[in-house]
Amino acid sequence: MLVKSVMHRGAKVCPIDSNLETIAATMWNEDSGAIPLVAENDRVVGLITDRDIAMAAALKHRPLWEISARELVEGKACHFCHEDEDIHSVLKTMGSLQIRRMPVVNSEQQMVGMISLKDLIDHTASRRSQKNKDALTPEEVLAMSRMICETRWLQAAS
Repeated sequence: MLVKSVMHRGAKVCPIDSNLETIAATMWNEDSGAIPLVAENDRVVGLITDRDIAMAAALKHRPLWEISARELVEGKACHFCHEDEDIHSVLKTMGSLQIRRMPVVNSEQQMVGMISLKDLIDHTASRRSQKNKDALTPEEVLAMSRMICETRWLQAAS
């Protein structure tokens, strides 16, 4: 089963040089906790979350309109997947990286959609009765969800 059969389309993006106030307003208007960031040629170069904005507000001691998204994501890995990737592989990646949302890109690294924990749960719930051998199982989604939610200090203690 491919990512494009599970992802949702129509997610908003912001330019990487947008300030955090603008991104926070976009999140509020779109009822979204994460916004992909794009650079030249609309290539996805990062993802900023509401938590990123909250931490920047608390730790940078500057107004949000003075902090660019670039400051928060530059030098950090941008995790995304391709629409034609196997969903099981993406599920494992999300679990191991502890990420709840991932931009989905085409071959030019341009945004085509998002895949989120909610998308995976919704897809699994709708497929339970269809007996599709490639569909995600509830057990796979639950295991990935547990990995995502595990506290990092618990991982370090293991």
